[in-house]
Amino acid sequence: MPAGTFHTFRIESTGHRIRDPVTVKRTYWVAPEKIARFIAQHVTAKWGRDRFLTTDRTELVSFTPGR
Repeated sequence: MPAGTFHTFRIESTGHRIRDPVTVKRTYWVAPEKIARFIAQHVTAKWGRDRFLTTDRTELVSFTPGR
């Protein structure tokens, strides 16, 4: 079954590694009244101001509610 459409909350966070100049930004979309995990997640890690180390996006593509 397709995942469908959900009203979600967006949660954003930014963190820094202690020993190197890496900044990690995470954004999650959650619908806690519907699903007990994130609907989508986007993570970006940068070295310094301009050099991207990684960027990753994960999305829910199907969902079957438990019985």
